[in-house]
Amino acid sequence: MTTWLPRWFALLTLLVLFVPVGAVDSDDKDIERLVKQLGSDKYKERALATRQLQEIGEPALAALGKAVTSADPEIRGRAGQIIAFIENKLPELLLTGHKGWVMNVCVSADSKRLLTSGADKTLRLWDAGTGKQLRVFEGHSDTVVGVALSPDGTRALSASRDNSVRLWDVATGKQLHQMTGPTMATSVAFGPKGQALSGCDDGKMYLWDLTTGEKAGVFTCNSKSWGGPVGVAYSAKAKLAATSSSNHLICLWNLETGKEVLRKVADYNAYSLCFAPDGKRLAAFYFGKVRILDVETGKELLGINCVAGRFVFSPDGKRIAFGGDATVRVWDATTGKELHKYDGHTGTMTCVTFFPDGKHIASTSMDGTARIWRAPP
Repeated sequence: MTTWLPRWFALLTLLVLFVPVGAVDSDDKDIERLVKQLGSDKYKERALATRQLQEIGEPALAALGKAVTSADPEIRGRAGQIIAFIENKLPELLLTGHKGWVMNVCVSADSKRLLTSGADKTLRLWDAGTGKQLRVFEGHSDTVVGVALSPDGTRALSASRDNSVRLWDVATGKQLHQMTGPTMATSVAFGPKGQALSGCDDGKMYLWDLTTGEKAGVFTCNSKSWGGPVGVAYSAKAKLAATSSSNHLICLWNLETGKEVLRKVADYNAYSLCFAPDGKRLAAFYFGKVRILDVETGKELLGINCVAGRFVFSPDGKRIAFGGDATVRVWDATTGKELHKYDGHTGTMTCVTFFPDGKHIASTSMDGTARIWRAPP
């Protein structure tokens, strides 16, 4: 034993010396010590304390809150900056109520309410300011994968694996129409006034009359015997609908004429897509990238490497929010530069969207929650 113990002890000492600085013990005494070091006249000590407090995150907020009243202006300023950093990474609200995965989210035009859908076969309406659950919509017999709110916020659409698209009265939660397709509905959107769109698992997009609940048109997006899931989006500005499917095609459709006006052959299956607010650009995910396309020509304007996921343009069209793993990321829509990211979800993201006022971002996840984040400045 006398031959190997000194070597073992020496190795242990070296390992202790090389513990990463990020492994910070976040008890109150350590936090207080780090806050005091913000006033150090040594740059390295200040920088290390700043980084460690940022890594500790929310548990450090109370001590940092006291520090912003410090007599030392240096500590006040640095504590305020760290608080802003931490709060910008925290969800403002955590919405819980769904049992199982939360599949989709949309926000009302006035940014006051959220609508979510889940694997528990329900839709749920929330107050976006308080996180309070306002209403539960029940009736589907399988997972609700897609939701949409009408521009005036009075009606909601849902798409479910039970082969139906349903129209709901938001104020009462009452089902107004059940529109049954031949196969599973995979996505849904409000279209031109009085109409709705749904993508289905048979490779087709369906146009519905919301007054009668009857089918008003069928658009074949995939000619294969098994079409595969179809994603849909609609732009009132462009007066076009877009579809993406598993046959490597992204198509634009004129709903008035029923004609395809543009076809883009992707180099891999395309599923998610959305229009920019001005209707001039379309973002689509395929082959490991979110690709921004010119709506008129189909030319690719920008490609951003990422894992598969959901994404949306900001209301001003300058940024894109993306959720693909457990992190919400915000990119510059012109350069593809990452501007901000939010960590907090513990499961894969299923949907992300900007609030119409541009001030917040909503996200949903397989961890069973929806979250509201403060959008980056």
